[in-house]
Amino acid sequence: MKLLKLSPAAFALPSEILLMMPKFFLPSGELYDLYSTVYRTIVAFLVSLPIGIVIGLFTSKISLVKDEASFVIDFVRSIPATALIPLFLVLFGPGDLSKITVGIFSGSLVIAISVLVGYQSLNKDRKRVSDLLNLNGFKRILYYELPEISPAIFVGARTAISLCLILVVVSEMFIGSKSGLGRIIMDRRYSDDVPTLYAAIVITGLVGYLINRLFLMIENYYKHKLGFII
Repeated sequence: MKLLKLSPAAFALPSEILLMMPKFFLPSGELYDLYSTVYRTIVAFLVSLPIGIVIGLFTSKISLVKDEASFVIDFVRSIPATALIPLFLVLFGPGDLSKITVGIFSGSLVIAISVLVGYQSLNKDRKRVSDLLNLNGFKRILYYELPEISPAIFVGARTAISLCLILVVVSEMFIGSKSGLGRIIMDRRYSDDVPTLYAAIVITGLVGYLINRLFLMIENYYKHKLGFII
């Protein structure tokens, strides 16, 4: 029985990958690529968060268009964002804007749907209390509705920022990019520097993990320090 022999052109040893990882944190190495991906991801998320919340709030408030708007949001969300990368490339060019916009597109839709889900589980007792307190307009949204739907918003936000990271990396791979982890992954596919290829993949996973942990910390702070019920 022949043993499977792994080709060094396709695989790298774990020790080789670990040796390559520190250069992603050095100015003389791939630090700028790491920074570029993280920067694009954060910008895409920070823009998509208020957009998604506003879309969700508007859709929930306007009962006349609620069903139609929900259908449109769900339909558009079902379109693979990667299939729209060529469209964003045509509209915004090969620069950062196209990569960031891809993340904004999907991230805002995920958050909007999370807001809609949150509105479906509003506490009726607290609703009656808010009615007795005559909370209307912006005060009702700020002091009653947002705290109530905050668990759904946090779940949507964590999903959205992970999606932003994925789409930014994918757009860096397929849109002519001069920097980013996606560019490294794409370029190293056609070189002998296989350890750097796998190191970039591991670093991408590490970035996603750290972002997720950060959001868990923010959620716990919001839960225990600000006094809202999550």
